[in-house]
Amino acid sequence: MRIAAAVEDTAVGAEAHIGMRLTETWLAPRVRPAWVAAGPAFEGEQMKLSVLLAVNAAIAAAFGLGFVLVPAEVVATYGVALPAGSAVVARLFGAMLVGQAVLSWQARAAGPSEALRAIVLGFFVAETLGFVLAVHAVVTGAVNVLGWSTVAIYAFLAAGFGVFAFGKSAVTAPA
Repeated sequence: MRIAAAVEDTAVGAEAHIGMRLTETWLAPRVRPAWVAAGPAFEGEQMKLSVLLAVNAAIAAAFGLGFVLVPAEVVATYGVALPAGSAVVARLFGAMLVGQAVLSWQARAAGPSEALRAIVLGFFVAETLGFVLAVHAVVTGAVNVLGWSTVAIYAFLAAGFGVFAFGKSAVTAPA
C-alpha cells in the first residue's frame, strides 16, 4: 500500500510538473534574454543564435579552406576560369572566410553585449552584400547554375543575422 501511494504521488507530481511545464512553455512566455531562443536548436520557428553562428562557421570554414588551398578548383565548379593573378585575390578572400569562421565559432558562447551585437550586425551586412553580388553574378551569366546555391546560402545567412540584428530576437546589451 505504501508503494502504491508513493507511485500515485509520483505520478501526480509528474503530471503537475508536466502540466506546469506545458503551460509555461505553450501558454506563458518565458523570461529570458531576447537573443536566446528556448529549448533545442529550434523552438517553433525560432533559431538560436548559437546555432546560426555554428552553421555560419562551418560554411565559412569549408569555403574559406577551399579558396585558400585550391582556389582554381573551387571557382571552376562555378564555371569560371581563374587566371593566375586572380588566385591571389581568391586566397585572400579565403583567408577572410577562415577568419570569419573562427570569429563566428567563438561568438557562439558569448553573452549579450555590444560586441556580440556588432558581430551580428557585421555578419548581416556581409551576408546581405554577398547575396546581392551572388544574384548579380547568376543573373548576368558570370557563373553557372551552381551560383544559385551560393545565392541560397547568402539569403539564409542574411535573413538569420537580420533577425538577430533587427528582429524580435535582436541581440541587445544587458541593461
